[in-house]
Amino acid sequence: MKILHIIDPTCGLDSLDTLVLLLKKLPADQHLLVLGNYGWRDAAFQAGINREQISWNRGLARWDPTLLRAVSRCVGRYEPTHLHAWGSWGIRAISRLQVKLPRIAGIAGPPKRVLLKSISRSVRRSPILVITPWRTTAEALVNAGIPPERMVKVSPAVWIDPDQPPVPANIRRTLGQPAREGPIVMLAGWSEQAVRHDLGIWAIGILAQVHMDVWGLLRSDHVFRHEWVNPFAGYASFGKTIKDPGLITIAPSNKYSWAQLMKFADVVAVPVTAPTGLGFVLAAMALGKPIAAFDTPQLRELLRDKATALLAPASDPKELAVRLNALIKDVQLRELLGQAARKDYADNYSPEMFIEQMQAVYAQIETDPQLHRHIVLPAEAQMLAGRED
Repeated sequence: MKILHIIDPTCGLDSLDTLVLLLKKLPADQHLLVLGNYGWRDAAFQAGINREQISWNRGLARWDPTLLRAVSRCVGRYEPTHLHAWGSWGIRAISRLQVKLPRIAGIAGPPKRVLLKSISRSVRRSPILVITPWRTTAEALVNAGIPPERMVKVSPAVWIDPDQPPVPANIRRTLGQPAREGPIVMLAGWSEQAVRHDLGIWAIGILAQVHMDVWGLLRSDHVFRHEWVNPFAGYASFGKTIKDPGLITIAPSNKYSWAQLMKFADVVAVPVTAPTGLGFVLAAMALGKPIAAFDTPQLRELLRDKATALLAPASDPKELAVRLNALIKDVQLRELLGQAARKDYADNYSPEMFIEQMQAVYAQIETDPQLHRHIVLPAEAQMLAGRED
C-alpha cells in the first residue's frame, strides 16, 4: 500500500498533528505533497515529518493550474495506491485526475462556505470518501450537499513525540523575559479565527488581579501569512495593555511542541469559539492536564463539564477566568479533572484506535474505489467513534 497525502493551507495547521501520526505509525509506504507557500512546507518539517517524505509546490489558490500539474507529476513519479487530500485545493485536484485510484478527503473543522461549495462539487464529480473526526463537521458537510453514505466519522487523534526533551525551567529568560514564578496558564490553539487568544489573554488579565504572579504561555505557529500584521505580535501588545508587560510569553513552534509546553504548564485554557481542529486539546488530555474551555458543541464532543474539564459560556473571558481561578486554587480539583481527562483519552481517543480505523478505511476503499459499499470500521472503534456524550 502506497499512500500519497496532499495538504494545503485550507485544511488548518492542526491537520499536520494528525497526519504525522499516520506517517509515523501506519504500516504503509507514504509520501506528502505540500501545496502552498514555503511556510506550510516548513510547518510540515516542524511537525516532525521527514524531509525525504515531502514534496512541495508553491500554489496560490485552488484555481492555480500548477496545483493539478504538481499532483499529476507526483502521482506519476510516486505511483500511489491511494490518494488522500487534506484540504479543498487537494480535494479539487484529485477529483479532476484521470486515474482509477481510491480517493479520500480528510476534513477536520467545517470549511468556510466558499470552500464547502468547492468540496461538495469535487465529491459529486468523483468518487471521494470524506472522513472527519467531528459530528459538527459531518453535519455541516451533509448540509452542504455531500451524501452521508460518502462520509465516515473516525476518532480524533494526535501525535505526541515520546522523545522530546522537557522545556527548560527558565523558558521566559530563554525567550528574553524576566524569570517569574507560576502559576502558568497555557493558551492552546493555532492562530485561527476560531481560536480567540485575545479573550484568553483577557481572562488571564482578570486572573492576575487575584494571582499577581500568574502568566500565560502561547505557542506561535511561524507560518508565512498574507496579512500585514503578525497575530502573535498583536497578542503580545494586547497582553502589555493589561497592566502587566510580562503577562504573556510566546514560545516559537520551531523549538517547542504542544506537548512540551503543556507539560510545563499548570493549567490549559482553550479559548475556542467555533469549530476547528482540536489536536492541542487531545494533547492536553493525553498529558492529564486540567482544562478550562469555552463551551461549544464541538468541544463537548471531547470534554465533559465538571468531569474532564471546566466549561465556561463561549466568548466570555470573565467566566473563563472564574474557571481558571477554580483550577489554580484547588489542587485536588486539578488532579481529579486531569486524571479523568487522561483516562478518557486512553479509553476513547488513543492513537492505536485511530490507526486501526484508518487501516480499515484504506483496505476497504482499495477494493471498492467507486464507493459502491459503505465503509465499516472495526466493531469497537465504530462504536466509540459514533458514541454520544
